[in-house]
Amino acid sequence: MLSIHNGLNDEIRELREPSTSAQAFRCVISKMSQSLVEHVAQSAAHQKIEMRPTFVVIMRSGVSMLDGALTACPDAPVGHIGLHRDPRTFIAMEYYCKLPHIQGRDCIVLDPQMATGHTAVAAADRLVPMQPRSVTFVAALTTPVAIDYLATYHPGVAVLAASLEDGVDEHGEVVPGFGDVGQRLYGTA
Repeated sequence: MLSIHNGLNDEIRELREPSTSAQAFRCVISKMSQSLVEHVAQSAAHQKIEMRPTFVVIMRSGVSMLDGALTACPDAPVGHIGLHRDPRTFIAMEYYCKLPHIQGRDCIVLDPQMATGHTAVAAADRLVPMQPRSVTFVAALTTPVAIDYLATYHPGVAVLAASLEDGVDEHGEVVPGFGDVGQRLYGTA
């Protein structure tokens, strides 16, 4: 299930700009994540659901979203899943996982770009058996490929994004996208 938060077009434009500094990139991602998490919380409130959020950060680019998310829900527990995507097959391989108790809680998974959906499926494979009440991926960008792939394996998992992009290139990167978010955030190659 995909929802698009249309109020963040200026932020997306700034993140697309190659000249945006790493510091500005981090700041904009953080502000976007706050807005997106607030949208998730407001949606729950409209449905008269008392949200019990737990943030799950997809390392390393998802770390950039955590400050904004915690501004929106400061008491939420936080977990981390480290996933590395094989550049040929796009299959995500887990290298780290540290999660709080999530049974009966609302997991909000933070990942700036959902490209192929392989990382999302690997994260959901880890989370869903732990019986959270809900799992929602929060991303700045996603693609139809990612949404379809996630829905194939986890149809009950929701996605909230600021933009639905055209698709992915031959390297599995979002088109048009922001480029490699980890490199943009931390200045690494």
